Amino acid sequence: MMKQHSPGTQRLRRSAHFVPGANEKMLQKSIASNADCLILDLEDAVVPKQKDAARQIVSQWLKEADFGNKERTVRMNPLDTPWGLQDLAETMVCPPDAYIVPKVSTLEELNTISAELDRLEAQYGHPNGQVGLILVSTETPLGVLNLPTFTACQRVIGLTWGAEDLSAALAAPRNRRPDGSYLDLYTHCRNITLLSAAAGGVQPIDSVFVDFNDTQGLAEECQEAAWMGYTGKITIHPKQIDIVNQAFTPSDAEVSEAGELVEAFGQAEQEGLMAISFKGKAMSLTLNTDRMQTHIDNGVGWMVFNNPARHNALSLEMWQAIGDILENYAADDNVRVVVMRGAGGKAFVSGADISEFEEKRSNAEQQASYNKIAGRATKWMNSFEKPLIALIEGYCIGGGLATALAADIRFATPDSTFGIPAAKLGLGYEYPGLAKLSRVVGPSHARDIMFSARFMPAEEAKDMGLINFIESRDAIESACLSYARRIAGNAPLTVKTAKAAIDVWESGSEPEAVAQIGQMVEMCFNSEDYAEGRRAFREKRSPTFKACCLAQQFNAAYFYQIVGKRCGI
Repeated sequence: MMKQHSPGTQRLRRSAHFVPGANEKMLQKSIASNADCLILDLEDAVVPKQKDAARQIVSQWLKEADFGNKERTVRMNPLDTPWGLQDLAETMVCPPDAYIVPKVSTLEELNTISAELDRLEAQYGHPNGQVGLILVSTETPLGVLNLPTFTACQRVIGLTWGAEDLSAALAAPRNRRPDGSYLDLYTHCRNITLLSAAAGGVQPIDSVFVDFNDTQGLAEECQEAAWMGYTGKITIHPKQIDIVNQAFTPSDAEVSEAGELVEAFGQAEQEGLMAISFKGKAMSLTLNTDRMQTHIDNGVGWMVFNNPARHNALSLEMWQAIGDILENYAADDNVRVVVMRGAGGKAFVSGADISEFEEKRSNAEQQASYNKIAGRATKWMNSFEKPLIALIEGYCIGGGLATALAADIRFATPDSTFGIPAAKLGLGYEYPGLAKLSRVVGPSHARDIMFSARFMPAEEAKDMGLINFIESRDAIESACLSYARRIAGNAPLTVKTAKAAIDVWESGSEPEAVAQIGQMVEMCFNSEDYAEGRRAFREKRSPTFKACCLAQQFNAAYFYQIVGKRCGI
């Protein structure tokens, strides 16, 4: 779940229009315009000797002017000027909805502003945290480098970017090519602003288009920004407002198509499908709960444990989602392999979320319900018939290691740490988990792990077979995805049969299950995939295998029931 930001993150901001901070006539014209947001400017639009007077006028506007439904924001002066903190002190008497913060260079600056707003909200009796911050985030070279950190400040509700001041800071003679397109450096700033806003859960707002007489150029740049994912644009002249609003407002046809797509996905969910064909395009269904995230990428299904504030501890809603996600992935022929990982980079999974035990596991009835939901998720992970890969970054301890052991293949970063500290806590460890651990690393290593309760580095974990591959943090995602796509490109019947056979061997080679493996092998030889593989070999090309679901061709539930009994799941 993303960090909770100040109110206003989802407010409509197609057009955010600059109003010079001491011009009453321009204020009235702007209020009468169709702009969604007004920026009362105390920075560039006001010369130094007029700063104090302009601040008083803007404070009076905030107190008395009727802005209607428009958002009221104030562009303050930077902190390293004589006016920045004073702008806050005077305008917070009747506060704006947000401040536009220019020339941001570090997260520390934002924390300083946020702390000052905390103090002023308390001083003037305003609700805490109601005033947001919209950052002009690329006006200094240091700001460009630190931009991805800025949304860690909870007051940040939007990011925009600036090319003009950055050009000045770099002593660059221009920021656009003769054809009007941005030079590469400024395109990078535009892209990283959008990505940082999306990753941080705040609104991305595109920068100004300074040539207000070039309406065609403005319209084209707005269209490109909307296609990229920006939700609005800053304007500097009244004639720009309607052009910008139109570009960032969905047409009737787009709204209608979106409604049709929602209905199509709703039907797909009812039918247990993870992908649909919509108007000639293949589209995947993303299942997102509060703390679980999924998406499908070229045959690879992703399942992300998204509770980084608690090292991805599994809450009850996460346990429920795991079962739902894997059940859908199992039924979706477009998914051939699944990768699971923890969000945040500090931990894979840290076991159950003990913070909710008092609320959700405080009596026998609640405990039984909890165990049923968690048991369903655990069963799906341990009996999932498609290849399951764990991507591990950081801690993989206790219940997190048990979750990772449900995977067929495990990738880890060099700084990952593994262990089961049950003996340090006096906990009993259930048989299924110990049996799985012993099968993976062998009885001798399993005894070491359980008796000593020590933590192991990645290299040692690899040596004992606990993980398969070690990759650097920079390379692990691409390496894991490349490996997963390699699996996804292979014959799905063969891969599933191989996994099932290994599971049978691990479970003790139950005769009935072994017989089922024989049927699956026979199906492989009688399949279209086998014929395609032979054709591709003769024609010296890569084969194109079909994603056939074995559950439709043999009694998978019966098979895994046999395996599960022997494995204790």
